[in-house]
Amino acid sequence: MTETTQKEFNEILEIDKEAFEFNYNKSQMKNALDYFDRFIIKDKGKIIAFVLYKPEKDKMFIRRLAVKKEFRRNSYAQKLVNQIIEKAKKMKLKKVYAFNRVSNLKGIGFFKKMDFKITNEIAKYFSNDEAAYIVEKNL
Repeated sequence: MTETTQKEFNEILEIDKEAFEFNYNKSQMKNALDYFDRFIIKDKGKIIAFVLYKPEKDKMFIRRLAVKKEFRRNSYAQKLVNQIIEKAKKMKLKKVYAFNRVSNLKGIGFFKKMDFKITNEIAKYFSNDEAAYIVEKNL
């Protein structure tokens, strides 16, 4: 990793730890950043929000979405998801989707506000055996 990439890695890892109860360790984050594409938002040269995503056959998968605590409620997550939606449309994909913990009511509310629909529930999806909702938006 270059110095800049290492700095960004550390900033993303910090936001992830702050945002998720079941956050990624360094190895998991490195693997995620190697595998997934990302959009980031910076403020004064520091990353304040990120989203990890990956195009799949006919849809776009959102893997991770987080905003630094002091910057929440400023539409940054919405801007990142809108970027993904626009990219998916340009790629002529049919939908955008994500997995959301059933206990993450703020996440569910956010996706509903963005016109995503809960289309399925998967039992014991997460490592702690919590179920996940699949939230999808048709394009």
